[in-house]
Amino acid sequence: MVGLVLLAILLLTLPFAIRAATKPRDRGRGLRWQGIKWTSPDSAAPAAADTGEDGVARALARQRAGDLDGALAEYDRALALGRTSLVLNNRGCALLEDGQPERALDDLREAVALDPENATAQCSLAEAQARTGNLSAALQSLRRAVALDASWLEYARSAEGFSALRGFDPAREWLAGGRD
Repeated sequence: MVGLVLLAILLLTLPFAIRAATKPRDRGRGLRWQGIKWTSPDSAAPAAADTGEDGVARALARQRAGDLDGALAEYDRALALGRTSLVLNNRGCALLEDGQPERALDDLREAVALDPENATAQCSLAEAQARTGNLSAALQSLRRAVALDASWLEYARSAEGFSALRGFDPAREWLAGGRD
């Protein structure tokens, strides 16, 4: 008798089980895990929509306010969402500003590898190389940056980060004329 009751219940619930198994889940329903707490979908939407660009904007604001530790933390969060040339370049510049040129070089090399046509990343790499004393590599990177965007030549002529390069004989004449 118990077996017949269970069989009847199974047969009655089978269509619902099949529908539930084949129907795509509505992501707007229910709760979502957000790190350490549960939140409703409405309150989770802004966090889920966060992009690396949002993190870069927050990081730049902190960097401009002089909060390098906060800026670096924001760049780290943005990189967790995706490693892009923009985020790597900006974190590399923040690391340079924070007095960490070796770490900056790693980020800037990766930024250039991801987007070799990015003149800003090329110029940032040149500045990091100049600050670490690798003047030949700095000149090569700066030449690539200027070939992509000539405005970087004027920056290199006056920026503090390129002072060592301006004293480097092979670079001095090129910086004065800007021609290869």
